[in-house]
Amino acid sequence: MSKHILEAILDELPYPVQQEQLFYPKRRFRLDYLIELPNDKKIAIEYEGGVFSRGRHNRAGGFISDCTKYNYLAVLGIPLLRYTVKHTQEPSLIYDEINAVINRLNQYLL
Repeated sequence: MSKHILEAILDELPYPVQQEQLFYPKRRFRLDYLIELPNDKKIAIEYEGGVFSRGRHNRAGGFISDCTKYNYLAVLGIPLLRYTVKHTQEPSLIYDEINAVINRLNQYLL
């Protein structure tokens, strides 16, 4: 249910959002969501599910793989925002954070 809240927030954005987007083909890493801005800038969004049930993201193998993936994003200059079920309880904060990153990246258009 909470992932649907995140998707509803992303649907409100005036930019295309790709789901399960392959961003680094050599490692076959996929992002939950990738926002594509008109200035060729991108924002990665990851929904970290299973945080209260020892899901993939907080078991050793999944956590290590996620760290590697997030480091590749940093090398490529793609900002990453990470959310959990707890974050989706305050959708306005998620929306504000995403828009703050969009505004920051759009400054480079000037």
